[in-house]
Amino acid sequence: RGIQVGLGFEFGIHPPEFPSVVPHESLIRGAFLPDPTHPASVEILHVTLAGILRAYPGIDWIWLWLHEHTMHVGKPQLSGRLRELLQRDRQFFADTANEDTVFTGVWSLAYLREAHAYLARRAPRVRIAISGWGGGTQLPDVLRGLDRALPTNIVFTCLNPDQGWSPQ
Repeated sequence: RGIQVGLGFEFGIHPPEFPSVVPHESLIRGAFLPDPTHPASVEILHVTLAGILRAYPGIDWIWLWLHEHTMHVGKPQLSGRLRELLQRDRQFFADTANEDTVFTGVWSLAYLREAHAYLARRAPRVRIAISGWGGGTQLPDVLRGLDRALPTNIVFTCLNPDQGWSPQ
């Protein structure tokens, strides 16, 4: 029938038991999120993508959901590599004065770039779509920056939390 198939997951979010088995330094203190520059976090992303490709060899799309980043318990304390990445890539999110948005954008960008590079090597015909909750501040505030920084073959989608009553 020509129907394309995609499967997705919320990237950078690990099951609750992971903090007890991953290296302590792979978590961003204050934000309780994995550091996308740490080898353990990269490995988890690669294993997740490889599992999807193995289970669904004919898959057309990987759909990556943007984390809501509403659970910060304090100011993120960044590793050296992540701090450098934040300084380098904050330019893509220069139209916001909100540091949380800049952090969310750079954090997401690191994961999305890594997923894109991995799929380009392992399954070049599989495309990426990204999405998150539209409206409010969860996805719209980072979309412009992601659009500036990501390859043009990544498709952006938006989940509408307001049954169509709010603009996206």
